[in-house]
Order: sequence, then structure tokens, then C-alpha cells
Amino acid sequence: MTLAGTTGGTFSSTAGLTINASTGAINPSTSTAGSYTVTYTIAAASGCAAFSTTASVTINAAPSATISYAGPFCSTTGSTNVTLAGTTGGTFSSTAGQTINAGTGAINPSTSTAGTYTVTYTIAAAGGCAAISTTASVTITAATNWYADVDGDGFGAGAPTLACVQPSGFVANNTDNCPAVIGVIGSSCDDGNPNTINDVLNASCQCAGTPIGGGCTQNEVTLTLSTDNNGAQTSWEIVPSAGGAAVCSGNNYASNSSISASCCLPNGCYNLRVFDSFGDGMTSGTTGGWVLRNAANARIIDNAGDGIWTGPVAQAPDAFCLPIGADLLTAATCDQESVTTSFTLQVVENTAVTAQYNLNNNTSGYQFWIYNPDGTYSRRVFQSHQSPGNGFPSGTPAALRASYFRLNTLTTNPVPGFTLLNVRVRGRVAGTYAEFGPACRMKVDPTVNCQTTQLTTTATPVISCGATVPYPGGAIHANEVIGANKYQFRFTRPGYTRNVTSTSRSLTLSPWSTNPLQPGLCYDVVVRGSFDGGLSWCAFGASCQVCTSLPAPVADLRDLTTTDAATFTIWPNPNNGEQLTLNIDDLGAEHTTVSLDIVDLFGKQLVKRTIAVNGTTLNTMIELNGDLASGM
Repeated sequence: MTLAGTTGGTFSSTAGLTINASTGAINPSTSTAGSYTVTYTIAAASGCAAFSTTASVTINAAPSATISYAGPFCSTTGSTNVTLAGTTGGTFSSTAGQTINAGTGAINPSTSTAGTYTVTYTIAAAGGCAAISTTASVTITAATNWYADVDGDGFGAGAPTLACVQPSGFVANNTDNCPAVIGVIGSSCDDGNPNTINDVLNASCQCAGTPIGGGCTQNEVTLTLSTDNNGAQTSWEIVPSAGGAAVCSGNNYASNSSISASCCLPNGCYNLRVFDSFGDGMTSGTTGGWVLRNAANARIIDNAGDGIWTGPVAQAPDAFCLPIGADLLTAATCDQESVTTSFTLQVVENTAVTAQYNLNNNTSGYQFWIYNPDGTYSRRVFQSHQSPGNGFPSGTPAALRASYFRLNTLTTNPVPGFTLLNVRVRGRVAGTYAEFGPACRMKVDPTVNCQTTQLTTTATPVISCGATVPYPGGAIHANEVIGANKYQFRFTRPGYTRNVTSTSRSLTLSPWSTNPLQPGLCYDVVVRGSFDGGLSWCAFGASCQVCTSLPAPVADLRDLTTTDAATFTIWPNPNNGEQLTLNIDDLGAEHTTVSLDIVDLFGKQLVKRTIAVNGTTLNTMIELNGDLASGM
């Protein structure tokens, strides 16, 4: 405080300022920040009046601040803000290597060098207050490359992922050269074959062992398996048909790959089971499948490209037995995948079977086995010399007729359409069956020979297209589709649709119990044929109109037969379309009215009148008003 003038006065201030009343000294450190008015007062003395003067004092709050960051940070982290408590408006700085915004204090670990930094926040001197600074420590950790461990074997592969903490399912190495199979090339494994040793993953990432004793001395079979987009879901096993543990198995396969596995099996019967852990078959992306062959490369089961099933397992309905037999289909009837139900299979002649003709006709012949390798369908049919069926061509020697089998002779459990099937055959000599021979593929497409049909437009036997048919009891006819064994007739009109099937090209129009046709109406009719009893249909042909007749009226003729002399006359005939004259005599006295109905040849009502009778004779003129066409 600086005082100029008379001393000895007192000092005072507005509230909040610490001041010495005698000296006027103030203490900003114990005062509240703000602006004050200090008053200096000299009391009245020696005849002089009291005197006061003032001065303004401003005390600014001292700056203070703390800063902090939420780290430590990974070097993959983007821009991160500072937490500031206290006086704003300062500037930020850091030790070298860290990216920092001097105005906001935000740091960017992704563009900084990994390390530990000191960030300083500085507030410059101002308003009588000295400059201050505060600091915070920031640590940035360098990210590491991590690699996906898809099969969970501790080995990674694929593009790296940067992270400071190991992600779940990732490892720090990228040495997995078999990323879809547990292990790496050269790792020990189990190929599921008890006849091999030293099993390891080979260069194709397949588990393969060294055959014991130089090779299989029993029945060597080879399974070629193709996986879909989810190869790890696929596994397989071969088990004895009588039960027991698997004698061969395999799993843990790469997606969209081909695997070959061999097994050495004793003589006997077995089931091949293929599993899908997800339960949707081998249909993800590409369709997988499998083929099982013997050492001579003959197929036992062929399901290549057709691993289509639902549920956890696919298994042919009946077991396969080893060794397989020698009977087989002819080359012309093997591996036919677009045949109709009228297709005929033929077996290559087995001379031992042929020799039994006229010796053991009932117990000698051929058995045909048709089955779905995915499961669900299996049918075995034996044809003997005694009952060879009717599939053989004209002129076939009697001793060879049993070697022909036509598919549509199966009326119960018929061959399904649009399904990949396997066919195997075996001979039977005097009651003793051989083993089934190699498998062939077959697929029935009942629509291969499809042709459209419609109602007849020529007299075969009558014209049905556009006809008015007596109803009920009349019949309509479609053009024949050669080989079809069922026809479907569809009747439509506004608000009405009715499908009716027939085993022939003709259909009698009966008053069906549900949704029947109505008399006196017209319908649009289309027809289509089927070669498999209605399991699948060809396309409908052209539409024709068919009308049903009205039933013929039943007349009560008692009024015309009361006397032998009664007469009934109506003229002109043909009529002129304007008037008719009606005369009836000798009516009974009890009749007071006559009802007149005129119908055409099809039973359709054209005119209806009720006429009063006065006496025993009726003689009247009827106005037609155009109800009856001239000339009828």
C-alpha cells in the first residue's frame, strides 16, 4: 500500500479482503479472489472535518490443474482425450515420440512410438499469478501379430491380426501348414486303419500310415471322400453289420478336399456310415459324396456328388458283404442317370444260372438290388426262370429272360424318381445266392419322355374338346400319352377348381362326393400325364371347354291319359319365334291349371308357363317374347 498525505488514519475494505486497519497492508493469500474497495479515513480534528479516500484492489485466483490419461494404451488405439481438472487454457507438450495435440492434449497411440512418455500441461503467468505446470505419465505398448488357430492345435495360419492382448482362438505363430486339420505336416495321427503303423499327416494334410507286413492280404477297400464347405463336420466309419466297434474310421477333414482312405477287412458284411455333425448332409457350397471300391477298383457303393441327406448319419439301407460277387449289369444299362420308369435293366449272362433252365426253374435266376446310398430306399427283386417278368425283348431265349428287369413292374414300393440310386445284381443257382457284384449308378427321371395332351379334337372315340356331355354318366377323353399310367383332369371356372385322376385317358363324369360338377355349366378342362403313377407329372396341355347337360325333365302326363280320346296340339311347327297356339281337350274337371315346359335336346329349359284351365278344354295362345328361337 502506498500512502501519500496525512497519516494516522484507518483503513477498511469491503468484505472478503484481509486488511490491517492501521497500516492498510492487505494479505491476498488469505483473501477471497475478487475486486475490493479500500477506504482510508482521517477523523475530524482541530476544527478540520473528517476526510476519506478510496482505492480499488483486485485479487485473482491462483491457477491450478491436474491431468490424467486412461492408459496404458495399445499401439492400435486411435486418438484418445486427456482428462483435465482445474484451470483451462494452458498448453500440452510431451517427451519425444508421442503424437499430441498441444491445444487439447489428445494423444494418438497409433501414430506414436511405443514407450513411456511424460505429458506436461503448462499455464502461463497472468493476472499477478505465476506460471504453473503439471504432468501425467502415458505408456504405449507395441501391438503383436496374432494368427488364427482354426483347428485348435496351437499352430496359426492366415493373415495376421494386430493386438496387444492375445485374442481368443489366435496364437503368436503362423506355422500351421494344415490349418483345417489338427497338427502340421509330419505330425502323428491315427488313420483309423488297424493294418497300418507310423501314421502321420502327409503333404496333402491327410493321415496316412505304412501298411503292416507289406500290404493287405484280406479284402482291401478304399473310400474316396469329397467334402463340402464344412469338411470338419464330416466323419465316417465302417462297422460290422452284426455290431461291434468300428474297424475303420476317419474325421477332421479340410473343406472342399478329396480324401482317400484304405482299410483291410476280413470276409464278412459291413455298414459304411458317413456322419455330418451339423445334420444337413454334405450340401454346404459344393455337394460332397463318397465312393467305396474294392482292390480291383470295382464300386461297392457310389454316392459321388450326392451326399444329400438330413440328420446326423447317412447309411445304405442294407450291409455290403466282402468279397463281392462277379455278376454285373451290362454296359448299356449301367450308370444311366436319366431314365424313365419303363427302363429295363439287363444282367450280363451268368452261364451257371443259364444252365439251370428246365432243371431248377423256381430257384434259379437273378436278384436285382436297387437302393439309395444315402439311405431311406432299398428294394430287392428276384426273377426266376419260372417267373421272369415281362421286361425281356421279343425273341429273347427263355433261359435268358430272367436277366431283364423293367422298373415299372414294381407296383409296391416303386423306384423313386429324381434320386441317385445304386443297382447291384447277383445270380442264384438252385436256391443258392452268390454275393452281389459291382454297383452301378441310376437315376429315374419320369419326365424324360413327357409330352402334353388335351381333350380329343377328333373322334377318338368321340370329340370331347368343346362338347356338351350328358351329366351324370357321360365321359370325356384325352389324347393318349404313350407309356403314361395315370392322367389328371383339371376342371376350372370362376371360383371353382377340381382335379380328378384316372388310370386311363378316359374319365366318366360322376357326381363326385366332394366338390362335384354342376349340371348345365361349362368348365375349362386341361389334362396332363404321369409315368410313375402320379408321383411326378408332365405339363398340362391346351385347355378345352366342356359343358354338362341339364337332366331331362320328368313330366306328369296324368292330364293327357285320363281318356283315350284326349288330344294335345301345338303349332306352328317349326315356330315363328313370336307365338305358339296350344290346344288340349278332354281334360279332367279336377284340373284348374296346366304347366308347360319346353326344353332342348340337352335338357336345357327354354320356356316355362302356367296356364289357367276353365272347363275340360284348353285352347290358348302363348306369347314367346323371344324365349324360343324362330325355326325350333
